[in-house]
Amino acid sequence: MDIPPRFDVGKYAAYGIIQMTSTGEDDLGKLAMQRFMQSMQEAKSGTVILELGTEKDVLASVGKAKLDPEAVRLIAEKNKVNALITGVLDVSKEKLDLNFKPDLSAINAKSQVKASLSTKIYESTVGATVWTTSRSGTWNMSALSTDSKGLSSVNIVTDKEGRYEKIVSELAAAVTSDFRPTYEWRDVKK
Repeated sequence: MDIPPRFDVGKYAAYGIIQMTSTGEDDLGKLAMQRFMQSMQEAKSGTVILELGTEKDVLASVGKAKLDPEAVRLIAEKNKVNALITGVLDVSKEKLDLNFKPDLSAINAKSQVKASLSTKIYESTVGATVWTTSRSGTWNMSALSTDSKGLSSVNIVTDKEGRYEKIVSELAAAVTSDFRPTYEWRDVKK
């Protein structure tokens, strides 16, 4: 059985997107925005998205200090878009988790990163939120285990930039899942 998308991207002719912010490096916010747009356009080909710039610059362009319904309406009118997209990527610092037996016969160490991506779509006529979602998770960065026989496993991420790109891509795909149809198998009683 086909289940339609929870949010019909085709409902609006043109979207404006404000550069997503990040608690990590600035490039991660830009990357999150690019991956979000890519995933949104994969869900509905032909989706028109206008990149508007940073929230500070976009708000200044309409003489506003915060993103409220009036600011959404003014931004949309100025840029001739029907809906406005915003998002925040929250990435924790890498955290080490260390466990060991008192006699040190076994040691387990791993470093992890927690990340979440929260996004919203505002419609332009009254500035109301018409869709919002967030996804989060924990990703292993590196791990090491020893037992009484010695080193049992090692997994060290040497390309951290590549790992962060993968995390952001996974989050963007997850938050845009509402834009795609799903399929469900159902047993039919005879």
